[in-house]
Amino acid sequence: MLRGLMVAVMVFGAGRAAVAEESTGIPSCDAFLAAYERCVASPGIPDAVRGQLRQAIVQMRGTYGSVKDPRAATQMGKSCLQGHAVTRSSLVQSFSCDFPPPDAAALAAAGGDPTVRGASDRAAAEERNRAREARRAPAVPPEEAKVQAYVEAQNYIVDSTHLERDLASYLRGNERVLRLGTKLGADAWYQFGINDYDTAIERLQKAIDKPGAVKGIDGAALELIKAFEAVNPIVKRLDRYQTTRAFQQDEYKLAREQHPLFVAAMTETVRRAQGFENALFDHEFARDEKVLASLPSASLARAMLSTSLASRTLLRAVDEVGPARAARNATALAAAVEEVARRNDQLAELMNSLKPKPNSYCLRYGKDLDEVVGGGRDLVKDVRTGGNPSQALEKLSRNYNTSVEQFAKCQRDEERARAG
Repeated sequence: MLRGLMVAVMVFGAGRAAVAEESTGIPSCDAFLAAYERCVASPGIPDAVRGQLRQAIVQMRGTYGSVKDPRAATQMGKSCLQGHAVTRSSLVQSFSCDFPPPDAAALAAAGGDPTVRGASDRAAAEERNRAREARRAPAVPPEEAKVQAYVEAQNYIVDSTHLERDLASYLRGNERVLRLGTKLGADAWYQFGINDYDTAIERLQKAIDKPGAVKGIDGAALELIKAFEAVNPIVKRLDRYQTTRAFQQDEYKLAREQHPLFVAAMTETVRRAQGFENALFDHEFARDEKVLASLPSASLARAMLSTSLASRTLLRAVDEVGPARAARNATALAAAVEEVARRNDQLAELMNSLKPKPNSYCLRYGKDLDEVVGGGRDLVKDVRTGGNPSQALEKLSRNYNTSVEQFAKCQRDEERARAG
């Protein structure tokens, strides 16, 4: 089961290039929307939030474009400058997205407007505060910085490539066609729809190229890159084949030729991705166990990390569940679920006793773990009764990855939750 991991910088969701849109006729509004779109395309934006933000951009574009009166357009331009500064500050702080600042000349020209000037001053002050915090932050050892880059690559792979799902979907469609004795691709290949792996390769290579050596992970990352590089040309070739409708000319000859090559290469990529994930997962787990032992017993940081380790132990137990081992693993799975529940109860009790209360991300983290426990208990029931575990697995995995995001945000904004 591909899973997200914890790190100071989290990556959830694939970035997409902004598409050029029709001008609103108001330059500062066009600049605001272009910067907004660039932020929304950043990999740090969760998919659930990305859709909402894109819808907001569409609505704003329509509103700005409907302004035709020159005086109203001038006022709208000032509003866009204010919105640009305020929105940028909020989204960069929440998601660390790539949101270019307002044009300096435009801000200077609107400097007489106190509303615009105030928004600009607030944004500039927040930028200075972030810069000071960055200077105060301790230097990250090269090996740890490299691990963080690997984690970012892994989170991208989890959220954007869907290797196991894509392979399973492809096999279901094409193997059915083969069983029926019809032409490979006639019903299934046309809906192939698997994206290339250029970005995954690029992110892994950037992590590998960083200084330092991380035993176990470096080798697993190299093997995964090789696997991606082997399957990537096949994916691109067949995507062009599908897009240009070339199968109509050669009667699916290329699809039949590439079918066994694709299945073999994709199967190897799934295997190597699992190996990379396991190596990274084990490294993070061992590191955090050592950190846990050094934390004060009644601290929020210790309680947070304790629940994190318990939830990751649960994921290991989930990975052990299979059709041939269901009954044997049900007891271990149930014990792992209840350990998450126990530690999360302790975390909730501690957070209720703290003054002031921890931030909303910390509280949301605890609620997400409650959902993980709920999904885990449903999974235990399915394993014991021989039911279909797919829905419980999906719920558990979704809420675990959400909890990872909340954990990182909690630590970012709550000093008491940090391990060091």
